[in-house]
Amino acid sequence: LVKILLLFTLHQKNHQWLMLEQVLMVVNLYCSC
Repeated sequence: LVKILLLFTLHQKNHQWLMLEQVLMVVNLYCSC
């Protein structure tokens, strides 16, 4: 899941970096891997 998220964020890195950080935080909370 983390890898997919990272890839997705990398793909849309220029789109919204802030959103990426929020998503990462949510993912960490949802499943601390």
